[in-house]
Amino acid sequence: MKKVFITLLLFPFMGAYAQTNLDVYIKTALSNNETIRQQQFLLTKSLYALKETKALFLPSVGFNATYTVADGGRTVDIPVGDLMNPVYKTLNQMTGTNNFPQLKNQSILLNPDNFYDAKIRTTYPILNAEIEFNRKIKTQQYSLQQIEINLYKRELVKEVKNAYYKYLQACEAVTIYETTLSLVKENQRVNTSLFNNQKVNRTAVVRSDNEVSKYNALLESAKQTRNNAKA
Repeated sequence: MKKVFITLLLFPFMGAYAQTNLDVYIKTALSNNETIRQQQFLLTKSLYALKETKALFLPSVGFNATYTVADGGRTVDIPVGDLMNPVYKTLNQMTGTNNFPQLKNQSILLNPDNFYDAKIRTTYPILNAEIEFNRKIKTQQYSLQQIEINLYKRELVKEVKNAYYKYLQACEAVTIYETTLSLVKENQRVNTSLFNNQKVNRTAVVRSDNEVSKYNALLESAKQTRNNAKA
């Protein structure tokens, strides 16, 4: 009765210890699984893509500046003096003044010289259905990626729990077969002693030997199963 009572007291602590080990195994599996790392990378990539689509709804500002210098090259001759000087001369004579100066003909380069051009451009999407549809698509992709990771994690946790359960089963089986083997060996020893003292026939000894061989094989099989489950 004392042994049973002590076992019942220790059972909750043993269960808690096994649960702690299982939690460590699950945490290790989740943190070291290469597939989860790849899926997490894809999730991060989807998140950045989603942020990029949301940024398209914001105004964008661009600044562009150019400076042009031209030296030589083709020119365009404009006879401003030939056209306007006779008119100006007549006007001076009529007014008796020199308010209208004489002009020179001009020769202008085709390319502008010493020319600055600076522009600030602000763009704001007032109506663009493509941006909205793109945002919805990226949102769905991100959500699906999250669901896929969660499903894979659940499947991985299930596999770890099943493997740990099988390992505990194998350990218990090894313990049971070891106990049973010790009993059948004791039975073999007793039958052999009785046979030597001509108390039983040879059949009892052979049956005992077969039992020992049987449980030896079962024990080895259970140990192999335990090693496989542990791996």
